[in-house]
Amino acid sequence: MGCLKTKQLIDYLEDHLSSVERQEFEAHLEKCLHCHEALDSFVEDVYRMEVATKEELQKERIAGTIIEKLPDYPLGILKLKPLEEAQLQIGWKRRGNNLMKKSALAVASITAVVAIGIAILPLFTTYVSGLYAHQLANESKVTSQGIFSTIKGLDAGVKQAANNGFAQPLSLSAIDQGIALEIKEVLADPLRIMIAGVAKDKEGKYLKEKMQTWDGEITLKDKDGKILKPFYSTDFKGDLPAKQESSIPENLNWYTESLDNYQIFQRELNNFFNDDHPLPDEIIVEYNVTEIKCRENGKITRTIQGNWNFQIPVDMKKAKQATETVHINQQYTSPQGTVFAIKEMKFAPSGTVLVIETNIKGGYDRDMYTFQILDEKGAVVASWEDVRGRYPDGNNGYTMGKNVIAFASVVQYNTKDKTTFFSVFSPLDPNKKYTLKLGEINKLEKANFKTPKLTLASLVEKPVTVDQNGSTIMFGKAELKKDKFGIDRIEIDIKGMLGKDIVEVEGWEAEDEHGTERSIDYIGEKSKDKNGNVVMEGKLSMKTADFKIKPGKSVAAPPDKEIKELTIQYLYERKIQPDVSWEVPLQAKK
Repeated sequence: MGCLKTKQLIDYLEDHLSSVERQEFEAHLEKCLHCHEALDSFVEDVYRMEVATKEELQKERIAGTIIEKLPDYPLGILKLKPLEEAQLQIGWKRRGNNLMKKSALAVASITAVVAIGIAILPLFTTYVSGLYAHQLANESKVTSQGIFSTIKGLDAGVKQAANNGFAQPLSLSAIDQGIALEIKEVLADPLRIMIAGVAKDKEGKYLKEKMQTWDGEITLKDKDGKILKPFYSTDFKGDLPAKQESSIPENLNWYTESLDNYQIFQRELNNFFNDDHPLPDEIIVEYNVTEIKCRENGKITRTIQGNWNFQIPVDMKKAKQATETVHINQQYTSPQGTVFAIKEMKFAPSGTVLVIETNIKGGYDRDMYTFQILDEKGAVVASWEDVRGRYPDGNNGYTMGKNVIAFASVVQYNTKDKTTFFSVFSPLDPNKKYTLKLGEINKLEKANFKTPKLTLASLVEKPVTVDQNGSTIMFGKAELKKDKFGIDRIEIDIKGMLGKDIVEVEGWEAEDEHGTERSIDYIGEKSKDKNGNVVMEGKLSMKTADFKIKPGKSVAAPPDKEIKELTIQYLYERKIQPDVSWEVPLQAKK
């Protein structure tokens, strides 16, 4: 189909085209920038004519006569597919509501001019406006369920906030290298910002690689252009002065994941705003993408370089009004001197955050703790398991407790002597009363657990059980496997029970008979038996590095040396501090 003529534009706006002609027209319109601009210009010209001649109208009965002759839905322009279904977004100088409204009035003007040679009266404008409003109402019913409400894999807090109307639909697009990046929706409250985007090729289809990384620079600004920065460090150094701005690049603070065909970008805001740094009513996320890394099965298949620049508006007013902060200011000191102070609870649309200050020193080897949040009936509505292992949770896979939103839960190492923790949970009801029950505080101590030499080939038939320091661990079958990235690993079945008051072991290492040392990862589950002892069951996984596989001989071997034996040890144990006991009411209403 060639470029459109004026008569075709009029016939389309007046809905005089056949269904086949209309489909061809719209298909051409979706691909041709020139015709988009021609239609836009045509509508603008007619609209200006309507405005200029409106004062010349004399008789309202003329408009009434025209209305009686019009069908219920005369406007083909209102029957266009939604923009987000179009194959390529191009060319409209003013899209969306403004253009559709002017288009409706333009068709009305055309009809009146053709029939009687003059424009329309306010009565006719009322008719068109009513039709336009009716169309918008129908569209809102179709599109009321947004992206964040439907994507699988997001936490319950996002779903609840989206269903309660805190998602903001957007239609932003940037095109380079034949790739269109589109920002479709944003959800934000005082706890976090979430952005949903998609990538499409020149035919308007989603990229075949659903797993993508959009690399570039991200800057948060207020509406006046002032750059917003986090004022606390979230790294593990633990030596920054209070309120010092973090030097971490902003793009590294965003958590990204690929779900369905969408790219989800999240940024927690706990270390961004407080009483001294108030949350603005509007935030602009300036996102300048320079590289798209596409992956399949975990491997990069292609890298696309270009420039895709966005100014993403985030309206915070509604979420700010719906957020309630309750100051608790209760403190407990354990017999061993650990200070545990609850500062406040914040009830936001996408989650509830508990702010805790302690004298725990920052760092990988810091002390850790557990607690439960109980409702008025004593039922556990949320819990925190601040240990390295993840515990099964029915709400969101493996998390750090019950109803924990792990992404948004952060640690701020404000000073050498004080650390602030933000524990974020799925939304709790701010109208109910809760109680916090401190479970345990544990410390990391050095251990001396070490196995004798384990012969890998015989473990399948003769598992080896080691009893040391009150812990009993059995080492079973050893296998050579490839992980999802194609890396060869030795996996050894492991099952055991840790000693009294030991909640976790860390720092697994192995040494082969040739003196080569390797780190080992523990992959598995943990639970507690009726006596409160931790039971672990899973696998120890060790990379074979550049070792050559020799099927039928041993699990793995270097070019000239087979590995037949391993000696395994762990270096640290986490032990519970004794006599820790504290319950405190969390009054959720001021």
